[in-house]
Amino acid sequence: MSPKLDIYRRKLETSLAARFYLRFHVSLILLFAIVCGWLTDVALLNLGLTRMLWRYPLAVVGSYAGFLAGVWLWIEYSGIREYLKLQKQNELIGDDVPPAPGASLSPSDLITGSAGVPEGCLIVLIGLTPILFFGGYIWANAALVFSEIVLELFLVAGLIRGLGRAETSGWVLGAMNATYWSFMFTFVVSILLAYSLEQSFPGAVTLADVMARL
Repeated sequence: MSPKLDIYRRKLETSLAARFYLRFHVSLILLFAIVCGWLTDVALLNLGLTRMLWRYPLAVVGSYAGFLAGVWLWIEYSGIREYLKLQKQNELIGDDVPPAPGASLSPSDLITGSAGVPEGCLIVLIGLTPILFFGGYIWANAALVFSEIVLELFLVAGLIRGLGRAETSGWVLGAMNATYWSFMFTFVVSILLAYSLEQSFPGAVTLADVMARL
């Protein structure tokens, strides 16, 4: 990202957090994503796909698709489009908007304990479910995620001087750029978790089967 785009992204982190209940909104989006992942798993099971090694990664993909659908709903119904106009754009990216203070939480912070959580928290997250890591990272970085999305909307609309449509990759890729690390982590962990469960509990089809054997 160019220095100019980075400046606008930082300003958006500040202005969006001041105008929208970002963590409440992202909580609703993540809840929808979890439901989508669960429905994907149920549908695959009903279609006869009994192996967790296949179902769980596909459920993560379904959950991520639900996340992107939730972002689209946020764009359509949050009121953010009101700021994509010449007369209101300065409220989000004008000279009076200071850049966001401090650095955003990175995924590695959950491993080292520098995010204000106990060191080794990642192990607990893996033990519960991979989606918690994905959701926890996005919830903690709600302003960063939404700033990437809204920045792409500004670029598409050609509202940033000196930059235009040639600079944009679209809001979908903007959302993916802000979340791909946590998605890939969740996807890989779902494969490792499913493989481990199938090896440890042959014949188990669901987590309920695993719990029953335990």
